[in-house]
Amino acid sequence: MRALPLALLAALPLAGSCLTTQEVNLFGGQKLEAVHIVPTQAWRAVVGGDEIGYVVLMEALGDDGRHYFSVRNVWNQELGMVDSLGRSWRFAAHAEEAEWLGSGAVSDGAGLVLGAAGHCRLEEVPLERISGSRPPADR
Repeated sequence: MRALPLALLAALPLAGSCLTTQEVNLFGGQKLEAVHIVPTQAWRAVVGGDEIGYVVLMEALGDDGRHYFSVRNVWNQELGMVDSLGRSWRFAAHAEEAEWLGSGAVSDGAGLVLGAAGHCRLEEVPLERISGSRPPADR
């Protein structure tokens, strides 16, 4: 006799439950598109004869012209970037946003990111010299 009320209580959530779904577009209706970016050229950053890091040109595959310059230390760790408009940014550990450092030439931005107080000399090197940066197989 007790089993019947317990069975009814157990079935109550099943009978009264409802599932609703809502689709939300966080990007204002824009279609998102994945872009494949590959390293295409590299330079070593030099200040006073000392190599302080690297700059790697990262370009989107195709002819749309999208690119940025990855700024890396001598251990090939990406510390920041210089975007296609010449704005330099440094990535801060555990921070949500990169720190804007300034605008100008790529060599100036690379120096700021690498802590060289501005301008450094860029000397072209083969991509193979920088570990982790390989030219794409189809080029």
